[in-house]
Amino acid sequence: MFLALKSLQISGFKSFADSITVHFDQGITGIVGPNGSGKSNLTEALRWVMGEQSAKSLRGGKMEDIIFAGSDSRPPLNRAEVILKFDNHDRQLNIDRDEVEIRRRLFRGGESECLLNNQKVRLKDIVDLFLDSGLGKNSFSIISQGNVEKIFNSKPVDRRFIIEEPAGVASFKIKKQQAQQQLQQTDDNLQRVSDIVHELSRQVEPLKRQASIAHDYQEQKQKYDRLEQLILADEIHTLNQQEQKWQTQKQEAKNQLNQISQQVSQSDEKISKLQKLNQELTSEIDTKQTELTNLSRQLEVLNGQQALAKERSGFNETNHSTLVSQQAQLQQKLLEVKETLQHQQQQKQDLEQQVQELKQEIANIQADFNLDPQQINQKIADLQADYLEMLQQQTSLHNQQNYLHNQLKQLQQQQEEYHQQQLLLEQQQQELEHQIKQLEQDQQQAQLQYQQQQKIDQQAQHQRQQAQQELQKVQQKYNQSLQIWQQHQAEYHSLNKIVQQHQGFYQGVRAILNQKQALSGIIGVIAELITVPEKYQIAIQNAVGAQLQSIVTETETDARDAINFLRKNRAGRATFLPQTVIKSHKIANSSIQDLRQASYFMGIASDLITYQPKLANIMENIFGSLLVVTDIDAAIKASNLTAHRFRIVTLKGDIISPGGAMTGGQSKNNIDLLSQRTKVSKLEQWLQQAQSQLQEQQQNIKQRQEQEKKLTEQIKQTHEQSRLLESKIQHLQNNLQLKQQAYKSNQQQLTAREFQIKQVQKQIQDLQDQTQTNKNSNQIISEKIEQQQQQVAQNKALLTDFDAQKQVFESRLHTYKTQLALAENNLQNQQQQQQDSQAQLSQLQKQIKQVEAKLLQLSQDKQGLSLSTLDMQQKISENQTAIANLKTSLKAIQQQRNQINEQMQKLQQQATRLFDLQKNWTDQQEDIAINLTNITNQIKQKLTILEQEYHLSFEAAYQRISTDWQLTAAQEQAKLLKKGIQELGEVNLSSIKEYDQVKDRYEFLTKQQNDLLQARQQLQNTMKEMDQEVAQRFEKTFNQIAATFEVIFPKMFGGGHAQLVLDDPSNMLETGIEIVAQPPGKKLQRLSLLSGGERALTAITLLFSILKVRPVAFCVLDEVEASLDDANVERFANYLNKYDDQTQFIVITHRKGTMMHVNRLYGVSMQESGISSIITVKLEQQKDEA
Repeated sequence: MFLALKSLQISGFKSFADSITVHFDQGITGIVGPNGSGKSNLTEALRWVMGEQSAKSLRGGKMEDIIFAGSDSRPPLNRAEVILKFDNHDRQLNIDRDEVEIRRRLFRGGESECLLNNQKVRLKDIVDLFLDSGLGKNSFSIISQGNVEKIFNSKPVDRRFIIEEPAGVASFKIKKQQAQQQLQQTDDNLQRVSDIVHELSRQVEPLKRQASIAHDYQEQKQKYDRLEQLILADEIHTLNQQEQKWQTQKQEAKNQLNQISQQVSQSDEKISKLQKLNQELTSEIDTKQTELTNLSRQLEVLNGQQALAKERSGFNETNHSTLVSQQAQLQQKLLEVKETLQHQQQQKQDLEQQVQELKQEIANIQADFNLDPQQINQKIADLQADYLEMLQQQTSLHNQQNYLHNQLKQLQQQQEEYHQQQLLLEQQQQELEHQIKQLEQDQQQAQLQYQQQQKIDQQAQHQRQQAQQELQKVQQKYNQSLQIWQQHQAEYHSLNKIVQQHQGFYQGVRAILNQKQALSGIIGVIAELITVPEKYQIAIQNAVGAQLQSIVTETETDARDAINFLRKNRAGRATFLPQTVIKSHKIANSSIQDLRQASYFMGIASDLITYQPKLANIMENIFGSLLVVTDIDAAIKASNLTAHRFRIVTLKGDIISPGGAMTGGQSKNNIDLLSQRTKVSKLEQWLQQAQSQLQEQQQNIKQRQEQEKKLTEQIKQTHEQSRLLESKIQHLQNNLQLKQQAYKSNQQQLTAREFQIKQVQKQIQDLQDQTQTNKNSNQIISEKIEQQQQQVAQNKALLTDFDAQKQVFESRLHTYKTQLALAENNLQNQQQQQQDSQAQLSQLQKQIKQVEAKLLQLSQDKQGLSLSTLDMQQKISENQTAIANLKTSLKAIQQQRNQINEQMQKLQQQATRLFDLQKNWTDQQEDIAINLTNITNQIKQKLTILEQEYHLSFEAAYQRISTDWQLTAAQEQAKLLKKGIQELGEVNLSSIKEYDQVKDRYEFLTKQQNDLLQARQQLQNTMKEMDQEVAQRFEKTFNQIAATFEVIFPKMFGGGHAQLVLDDPSNMLETGIEIVAQPPGKKLQRLSLLSGGERALTAITLLFSILKVRPVAFCVLDEVEASLDDANVERFANYLNKYDDQTQFIVITHRKGTMMHVNRLYGVSMQESGISSIITVKLEQQKDEA
């Protein structure tokens, strides 16, 4: 049984949008369908699931093109999946499973996954699974028309896959490629190891010598360290006792300062309370001043009102006298008019009686006279009667005219008096109006000034309150700043003293620096000659260490003299760097060119510090070979990058030495020579700025105190100005009210006079009209009387002949009638005079009533003024009492405020004394702090040495001191040991460890070098063996396939012959393959000269030859017989039937001859546009049924 292909399941692959499954049986499976239906997509799905990685080989631009892209009726899919199943009972595939399922998916986002029996694997694992199985990428298991052309168009060397795949040497080729890669890697490693071994061989001997010196140094250093530990412990114990003494003094000073501070706080609190009380009293005084001002203003108003009331009362008295006089005159006139009216009434009665008597007498005469009057007499009588009547009218008009003339004269005199009074009142009114306007302007201006003054007063009060608050804040801030400044000043003096005394330097270095002026050529110590940015101080301090205490001299002679000075004075040892001898030693830029590109590289130490240019050789000698990086990881990278040739330090002080030794960790209480100077400089700069700020604050306090004083004085002035303005406003208000009252009274009188003048003018006009009317009437009557006299004279002339009797009677009648007419006329005049007198009486009574009403109003006003004056007097009395009480209360409050001010002055004097005392104690505390800081720094320095250099606590070191311990002897012995150590010169303590490490590494790498050489030889031997195996297999398989090809070719072509030829038989690993064919009836010629059908049949022949020599599980033939004629198609189909018992054939074809020999036939169609579907027919069953 052989490896069998069971099924192919496709979903979303190219045109197969729906999931379809193609089952494969033994024998030949045919796939047919029209062009473009998707037949070749089945072949490509099979190749893709078996590991095809080229999108171009699958007829696509990119791999995502194999996913169904959609059609007119369906949207595109997001995934393509192909599942291939094998029957693996004979275990041809290297998997211990009877059935093998290979699944490959691709998503449109680019993600893909491969599964082998539902377990995720790599695509490489799928490809490796089919190696040497005859189903690989370059095998003849899948052939299409393009493959046929590829075989014949390729070069002879490229045709080797025809033999290599059946020979099973593909895995050997891959293994050989891997071995070649390993060999290349081994050669690279061997080259590196050789370089390192060569470098280490140069380091071993020098490090061995250095390690021997280091061992001697360690022995002496160990003895020195034991003594130094005990000396340090003894000195620390003594310093601790001194520290306790100073701490006691510090505590005492602190207690004194606390007491003084408490007293200052209490004093400040009392001052604050007094200031608050002072502000409250000031506010109360201001309130009472305002209240007093208001009461004074009210008093002035009441006094003004009282004066106005008195003036009104006097004015009313004057009016009352005038009205009483006027009333008396009117009463007198009234009596006269009444008497005249009575006399006229009597005259009227007498005239009425006389008229009656005359009428009776005329009637009697007329009764006695019976003569027949003539028409003329009658006419004369009528004319005479008319004449008499006219005479009566004339007499009446004359009397009336006399009366009107007298009345008019009286009214004109009265009118003149009224006019004079009116002119006087108008003049007074104008003067009052001008005075009122002036007073109103003055009052308005004074009120505006008062308001402005009030605003100024309020602003001054607010400014003074703000100034007091700000002064208090500034004083508090000043006290705090002063305390901080004193603390920093104590710290500065302590640190500066340490720097000036060169504490922290070795004894010998201190001795030289202290005698720098006496010794010639001493430039200075390294730590003081460089300026290191704070960022790099830790790195430089840890990396350089003791070299910071090296002393730079101008010449070697200067260094020699300094050494002799130290020896002569037994002042210790020191390292000297003569400027004329020391050479510059700096890393070349080319050596660290790659390192400079790294972001973690800070630079060479000599480039990161600043110094005088003349000292460049010294500084580059010390710092020029030191590299600075950011952290330990960066240091490791930099060390590897520079092949461990340079010294590297991190910003935290971790160090990698040349050769790879690493030093690091956390330091405690390390004496930092670099940071001390930085701290002193920063403190000095800070103290200068703080001193300037304190002076500014003091100046600010003085300015604010002056400002507060000025504001207080300004407030007093504004209060006084406000009071004066209030008094002025009140005075103006009183005068204004008086003038307004006078103006109002004057206006009333002026109105009365205007009314009286109008009344008199009306009466005068009426009298003048009546007089003119009387004149006109009198003239008319005079003219009529003259006419009547003429007519009477004419008529009398006609009656001259009448007898004497008639004349007598007529004379008497005439006389009586004349008397009657006169009497009636007099009566009529008397009646008119009586009517005029009656009218005058009514007018007088009316005027009397008006005067009485005015007198009554004046009486009521007088009574009201009397009551108002009494009430006003009571209010004035109450106001004066309130003002007196306020002045008394105000005086008491002012006295209390003065007492508080005196207390505040005393407290401020006390605060000044306390401040001076506090300053004295602060200075004393500063001195104590300096001494205590010095002792603390010395203790800290010695404790740091114990902890950092000896990893020992003070307690543990002090317990080691024996009872017979003598500090002086121990110090002498320590000096001798130190001298011996210094005579050893510079010692590389790390050389011991470095020597062991370099030695071990040298031995290890030497062994590794030998192992690599052996591995290289083994790889070469293995590759040689693989080449022999590949050559043997290739030759054997080639001979078999070539022989079979020569046999099958005549059968397939019906004659002719063909052969496979090697172009270099001596080199089976690289030889190419030529295919030479001679179809029947033609010459022997190359494949390129054959027709398309002949080349296809030749390729098919080669396929059958390979299948005969090395059968494969299945073979896919995609229209390979398309160019054959029917006879050759028939031969092709018959040959398929010969091999179908060992190989499954899947044939995609259009040829009927091929279809007739298949066992199962699948039809591919596109019933739906762009969607491929499968139809299945088993031909064997059809044949059996047929």
